[in-house]
Amino acid sequence: MPLRFTLVVYHAKDYGFDPGKIVVTGESAGGHLALMTGMLTAADGFDDSCELPPDKWSGHGGAGEVKVAAVVNFFGLTDLATSLPPSDPSNFVIRWLGGNRADLAKRLSPITYVRNNSPPIISVHGDKDPVVPYDQATRLHKALDRAGATNQLVTIKGGGHGGYSVFPWTNEQNWDAYKTVFEFLQNNGALPQ
Repeated sequence: MPLRFTLVVYHAKDYGFDPGKIVVTGESAGGHLALMTGMLTAADGFDDSCELPPDKWSGHGGAGEVKVAAVVNFFGLTDLATSLPPSDPSNFVIRWLGGNRADLAKRLSPITYVRNNSPPIISVHGDKDPVVPYDQATRLHKALDRAGATNQLVTIKGGGHGGYSVFPWTNEQNWDAYKTVFEFLQNNGALPQ
């Protein structure tokens, strides 16, 4: 669990919210971040800069006690390693990571952290997305299924990268996607019935 999220949970009483009902969501790069926030554990080693070591987090809202209620991923990257080759300067993953860095790409890929106790995850992705390939969503969905994790994939038929590119989602597709997301969240206890 990323340190900043852990600090939010630590201060839940100060801000008057239930830390057991936090849903993280994002689109595109934000979807990737939501997945990483929801799927990481202290054992994954992303909290090395925390003032307290993970074994001392008990009672401090630390990662061992923090789990999001659900993750909503709208067309986010799930496996950066598949986006590395070939070494094309226009490839956004290569530009982001600074070259062909397979180990770093794997470490920064949500698919690496699939576990049977992952939080409920719903992904919404257009099958004609020209920015983040639809295969990113289907591969995560299959991996979560294999692990026995609660998840759902909502496919936007003929849809691109949300409303931001070629093949934009229609208003009806967008509305249907959000209805499905809210049903998923209710069915998995993240929202009241």
